[in-house]
Amino acid sequence: MHRRNLSSRPSLPSHHSPGNSPGMSAPLLPSSVAHSIYPHKRDRTKHRATILALFALVALSCYILFITNPSLSSKSRVYDDHGALAYKDFVGSTHHAGPTRRPQPIYQPVLPPSPQFTLTPSEELAALSAFLAALPHNRLPPAVNPNQPLDPQLILDFDTGGESAREELSRVVDDMWTRHPVVLFAKLHSLHSRELRETLSKMNLKPSPLVFEIDQREDASVLTPLLRRLTGVPTLPILLIGGKPIGVGARDLDSLMEQIQGLEDSGELKSMILRAGAGINPRTKGRKGK
Repeated sequence: MHRRNLSSRPSLPSHHSPGNSPGMSAPLLPSSVAHSIYPHKRDRTKHRATILALFALVALSCYILFITNPSLSSKSRVYDDHGALAYKDFVGSTHHAGPTRRPQPIYQPVLPPSPQFTLTPSEELAALSAFLAALPHNRLPPAVNPNQPLDPQLILDFDTGGESAREELSRVVDDMWTRHPVVLFAKLHSLHSRELRETLSKMNLKPSPLVFEIDQREDASVLTPLLRRLTGVPTLPILLIGGKPIGVGARDLDSLMEQIQGLEDSGELKSMILRAGAGINPRTKGRKGK
């Protein structure tokens, strides 16, 4: 009887469980099958990657906090009682860095405020007249209170806060009454204004009177009470000779015209005009015969 040689038989691959004999080697398996059979290997890989990521995050945070940000470093810059630069660590020890002095604060000099620039009524009248005569479109804003002094910067074309403001103002006043010794604030449609214009026209003044038709201006509602306050004349027309108003103290329009007529009859009106610097050349009605 012949025995079969079992060792000559080809071995077939078979799947061994973890419980197989230790002497037997485990066969090679696909990776997907191996991960499903040995899940502990996949968990160890994930844990290792997580730990490495956390370590990198902690290292980056320490670098940002303690290296790149000097205010959070282990030492802080301080100054001792003598003004020397020192460094103080978190445990309270102070290390001197040298004889560097503490920077002294820079104090800006406090300049005294500029004195308030105010105008007297006569200066205000001259500045206002020069303002109105400078350009035809010069107007006072409707927000101006005629019962209060005007803002000098509103009617003067120079810096009223400068050191030479008073000198500039004096030149404005002198120039105004030199150029225009006779000024008339009138109404276009007024009988008394027309009579006064004719009286001045007969004198043929040089330079010619400067006439403002107040009722034709957009700022008439501001100018009318303003001129009353500055001149003391109760109503238009208001005549200025050398910057001085004629008819101060008149009760009404009739008494105003009576005062002007009395000055004309006595010759005082012409004398005042001549003293103001204007020339008088009366007009003749016709040429005299040969």
